[in-house]
Amino acid sequence: MNASLRQRVLDILQWIGLAIVLCGMVFSNFFMSFGAFWLVGVWLLNLLNTHFSGGSLRDVFAEFIQDKTYWAVSAIYALPLIGLLWTDDFGFALWDLRMKLPILFMPFLIASLRPISELSRSSLIWVFLTAIFVAILICSGVYYGVTGKEVRNVREASIFISHIRFSILIVFGVILIYFKIRKHTLHAVYGVPMALIFIWYLWRMESMTGIFMLAVWVALMLIYHALRTGSSIRRWAIMGAVVIGTTGVFIYIAQAYQCYFSSPEINVVALDEHTMDGEKYDHRPENHQLQDGNYIWLYNAWGELEATWRERSTLPFDSLDAKGNPLKGTLVRYLTSKGLRKDREGVMSLEDEEIVRIENGTTSYYANSHSGLRKRLDKIFFEIDNYRNGGSPNGHSVLQRLEFWITGMAIFKEHPVMGVGTGDLKKSFKSMYEERQSGLSEKNRLRAHQQFLTMFITYGIIGGLIFIVLVFYPLTSLWNRKNHYYLSFFLLFLLSCLTEDTLETQAGVTFFAFLSPFLIRYFKPKTNV
Repeated sequence: MNASLRQRVLDILQWIGLAIVLCGMVFSNFFMSFGAFWLVGVWLLNLLNTHFSGGSLRDVFAEFIQDKTYWAVSAIYALPLIGLLWTDDFGFALWDLRMKLPILFMPFLIASLRPISELSRSSLIWVFLTAIFVAILICSGVYYGVTGKEVRNVREASIFISHIRFSILIVFGVILIYFKIRKHTLHAVYGVPMALIFIWYLWRMESMTGIFMLAVWVALMLIYHALRTGSSIRRWAIMGAVVIGTTGVFIYIAQAYQCYFSSPEINVVALDEHTMDGEKYDHRPENHQLQDGNYIWLYNAWGELEATWRERSTLPFDSLDAKGNPLKGTLVRYLTSKGLRKDREGVMSLEDEEIVRIENGTTSYYANSHSGLRKRLDKIFFEIDNYRNGGSPNGHSVLQRLEFWITGMAIFKEHPVMGVGTGDLKKSFKSMYEERQSGLSEKNRLRAHQQFLTMFITYGIIGGLIFIVLVFYPLTSLWNRKNHYYLSFFLLFLLSCLTEDTLETQAGVTFFAFLSPFLIRYFKPKTNV
């Protein structure tokens, strides 16, 4: 086999390795690792081929040597290494070092692989988009019962990776489709329907994170085009559209909040004391917890509720609904959402299909009529209202994150300069939860879920600031500031770090460590596709 043919085979193998990693980010941690090892093998074969073909090994490493942005990404790995100096739990520290290893080697690997053609870059984008599309179809099938797998909510339908990570990839997919259509309008024929399906799934899965990221990117892109346009009328029109759109979002959220929390003052004297059948109502006017604008803890007749429920359903009153929540709580919330009293008349007024909804865990009459985003807002409003009325934060994502952040800040205040060290993060959170007597259950006592806070807790203010400098360093390159692919990815990464420990999981590490050098290397403006 001559040198030219060998190189052609190696280029094909390299493309396959890149495709495996891209698909692995959507489907499986195993395939992410497998693709990375595949690329390492191709890299070694490329070195051998270069050597035996009489080429210069210096040329292989030239990209990495000349572009310091790759160094900045790899340098982040120095933080967990240095953090070993003041850690006690070396078991967790070694696990953390293994999990973050792609941050060290992936920039060097990508930078020293062979350049790829424009056709290869374009085809890799479509492989990635197709993987997302197939995953959406499968997850939708799971949610709608096609596969027979039982799921309690739309988020559990994300069977490959976490729903948050999946939503970020979907948003990035929409962005890539936009850039493909801008480059070749012919791509709109299949790109637009695909993008609409992506956005529909974001909405259907009630992904506040994904919808927020997409909205921020759209707003920034509009502002960018407004600043670049030569027409002042067009510029002001675009800026006006951004302002109107942003205002509209805030109005929508404010109206949803007002609708959920609008309720009359409780007149204790005017409350009926007994049901029509004579049972005494359990009124708790001191508890102002609401469900869709109605008070949950008024007009509860527990005896009639249980007796009448047995007439309407075979599911025991004291059992759990299909989502794993107490059935009687779901029933009370559903009746409250309709403005019904929680007594015999209230239960008997429900239609048969509503009984099935309650058994399936539907807590609101408006669950079917409200959109995905509105349903998510309703759930957040309930979480907030439940918490401020003495309820538990367990099982409520927003309130749990608040507990994570409060606990994390308490740890940072005790170790502000050097942090707790690489291995002591998990142990420190466990200790602080106990010290604060947190209301979170043992299984929900997780880490910070905020990457920047995690870095400051682990490595102190010095290490946290170094992390920020290294993350932002690639933007010092003129090419990277013009690289819309990289800038869009960078925006999504930063936004993900605000609500997630992005670099504390294999999926998040690969997302950052692979895509960052991949987009810097292969999607510079002069080679954009």
